Amino acid sequence: DMLVIADAEKPVALAGVMGSKETEVTGSTGNIIFESAYFDPISIRRTSRRLGLISESSYRFERSVDAGCITKASDRACSLIAQLCGGQAGPIADVGTKDPEEIKIYLRPEKLKKTLGLEISPIAIKKILKSLKLDVETSSKKSIVVRIPSFRQDLKEEVDLIEEVVRIYGYDKLPSTMPAIVGHPKRIDTTREISNVTRDAIISFGTDEIITYSLISRDDLDSIDGSFNDKEIISIMNPLSSEQEIMRPTLIPGILRAISWNLNRKTSSFKIFELGKVYTKEGNRFIEEETLSIAMVGEKRKGFESQFFVIKGMLEALFIKLGLEGIAYKGEERPGFLTSEAASIWIDKKRIGFLGKAGREALEKQAIKTDVFLCEISLEKLFGHVILKKKFKAIPKFPSANRDISLIVSKTVSHQAIVSIIEEVGGELVSSVELFDKYTGAQIPGGSRGLSYAVEYRANDRTLTDSEVTELHTEVCDALLKRLGAKQR
Repeated sequence: DMLVIADAEKPVALAGVMGSKETEVTGSTGNIIFESAYFDPISIRRTSRRLGLISESSYRFERSVDAGCITKASDRACSLIAQLCGGQAGPIADVGTKDPEEIKIYLRPEKLKKTLGLEISPIAIKKILKSLKLDVETSSKKSIVVRIPSFRQDLKEEVDLIEEVVRIYGYDKLPSTMPAIVGHPKRIDTTREISNVTRDAIISFGTDEIITYSLISRDDLDSIDGSFNDKEIISIMNPLSSEQEIMRPTLIPGILRAISWNLNRKTSSFKIFELGKVYTKEGNRFIEEETLSIAMVGEKRKGFESQFFVIKGMLEALFIKLGLEGIAYKGEERPGFLTSEAASIWIDKKRIGFLGKAGREALEKQAIKTDVFLCEISLEKLFGHVILKKKFKAIPKFPSANRDISLIVSKTVSHQAIVSIIEEVGGELVSSVELFDKYTGAQIPGGSRGLSYAVEYRANDRTLTDSEVTELHTEVCDALLKRLGAKQR
């Protein structure tokens, strides 16, 4: 909307911007109407910019004029015309609010002292304000009441008056002081500290961090994992596009998009990770979980037939860094999303994530043709188990004894199951168990695989004799053969 000046029949001017040709003053003009007004600066500026009309009038009005000087300006103009050109002034028509709203500001000397770091007496303050044509109504040690004239529209708050006082008093009189720094005890945010330790650990493995959108499409989610139902998913009521219609319940869609983007730009081998929130709901309760996701593409190491063990090694190193114990892995297959080369991760009988090789169906949506190994861990479920404080233990006083065992077991038997039996039968005397060889091929029946373990035995109070170690190792081997149906190579 644009404000106009109009007579009874038609507009005669754009208010504060431009008059019409019909009302301009010429050499033959005999009667002149003086208009002295105050218009809203925002309205004048909007009209001027919209019509592309910039005039002397719009320049003044859009910067705001003195509303208290309207009548005085009109009277002075009429007086000068009558004095210099002759003529007689007619009646005055007054429309709108005549007097601007009066503004009063309370200036506290104590506030001035706190702001400037300098004490100025109330008498000196009052003198400075009066020199600036500001009316001081009342003055005391606690406050000075200042009435702001209409021509000082820049004075709106107490701090504006403080600035005026110090401007006249002199900035050079302000004392030079160093800023006061108040020390506060460091607040330890355990959640953030764990996230930072996790990030630093993953980066140390040569992995690049990415940040993806928290909003994804439902198609992206369904294409990689159909395990989420509608009751768990948080939908956006008014999404900007179909690509941003739900809040991500998993980081995997964003990871796969990043992989596709890099592969399309001829980056064939890389490791990436994301540390961010995932969102689900449970009834009327919304849940945010800090989650870690890692992905590997195209990177093969000598001696490893699969990157599965590389990414598993990263996780195990991270778990050690976080002081986690009792981590277990169980076989897991999710058709379309993960192949049989996958496992779920558990702690204290609670599933915290998974790792494995992505299935072809999950990769087709992003047109990914190479193998992708990935994992996702809920850090939220680990927070109660993390021990960041370093523990130290004495170097063992007694030597250890090492024994190897090579087994032929069904491919359905997990590494975790074998380790659990060794630790159960060997008890406290089993110091460590390490898988050092995995073999399939000649002399290994179909559906089976050869696994070789190095078992370290040690007692804390004595040196184990050879007969003790042999007897205990035999018990371990017998238990493996009996419980798992394994054969010893």
